[in-house]
Amino acid sequence: MTRRDPQTQTDRSRRADRTRPRPPVERDGRLLEPVGLAMATALVALLVGGLLNANGMHKNASIQPDSPARDIAMSLTQGLVDITGALGLSEPRHLIAGLVGNGSKDDVVATVGLTPVKRHAPTPPVKQAFSPANKLQLYAGGDSLSLETAAALSAAAPSTRVIQMAEPDGHLNTGLERPDVLNWFERAKEVQATVKPNVSVLIFGGNDNADYMTGGANGDFSKPFGSPAWEREYRRRVALMMDTMTQTRGQTLIWVGAPVAQDPALDAQMKVLNRIYRLEAAKRAGQVTYLDPDPIFAPAGKFQTSITYQGKQVVVREPDGQHLNTDGGVVLADVILKMLEKRFSLREASPLPPITTGG
Repeated sequence: MTRRDPQTQTDRSRRADRTRPRPPVERDGRLLEPVGLAMATALVALLVGGLLNANGMHKNASIQPDSPARDIAMSLTQGLVDITGALGLSEPRHLIAGLVGNGSKDDVVATVGLTPVKRHAPTPPVKQAFSPANKLQLYAGGDSLSLETAAALSAAAPSTRVIQMAEPDGHLNTGLERPDVLNWFERAKEVQATVKPNVSVLIFGGNDNADYMTGGANGDFSKPFGSPAWEREYRRRVALMMDTMTQTRGQTLIWVGAPVAQDPALDAQMKVLNRIYRLEAAKRAGQVTYLDPDPIFAPAGKFQTSITYQGKQVVVREPDGQHLNTDGGVVLADVILKMLEKRFSLREASPLPPITTGG
């Protein structure tokens, strides 16, 4: 038998090691994985993430502007939702959302208010009395048009000693046309159950000037803005909000119209909305009051950036020509507080001083 030289065998092993391909190594010693493996891992992660978040993706697709791209996204994500539902993969996300009190965040609104709120017969307004021991509960919310006014009301309420205001409830890019973005009809029910306001202030219109609505009686709804069919559906939604917010006897709703807009085309659309608000409020006299902002902010009937307030000229509009600025919100809040003084008996209330603007 031929004996192998141990040294020769060691040399051969070393040569084989040098010729055998080794995985690439970063300067810090980390091994580099092949590109294909990294891509495959990323794709698997995306697939798993997509399956676990299918309902959220479908919700995000639903709230996009009406377009062919939205239709495609809705179709694709609906397929994922069907798969995850069959496999039970959507349950963990739903359970976690429920634990933090947001279990319905992925719900896509299919219909809005098919069952109208039961209205009670209007009664002659009674001058309700409030005091520091029995405060008037005030709520203010709506779309972006409500932000500055709600903030000003919240800041002024404590000084009255008899008004307690809920947290301002304004939400950007929302409205009555797109409950899939924020379902104001369900939000109104929540406010009724938790805040139980004596007086509510609502301001909408900034995002309700489109043809397309979600949650129609038969699903999504699209008719030309201002057409008879569009107006019937939008009036139904306004009526539903008004009836929900005055569901309890004695509740008062102040519905503020959209202020005059600088752009003539946009202003014409706001006038369509304001006419609907005014007509629906008139049907509920004693419960709902329509507050027309034009005599306040457009006394000459035309858009203007500043008005005379408390003897001085005050800039009240944002540069976008649609929204009120901080001082504009203060002016409107002052008008609303004066309405409350006339409508209710605010016993032992501190005199409501004029709200000071920053101008």
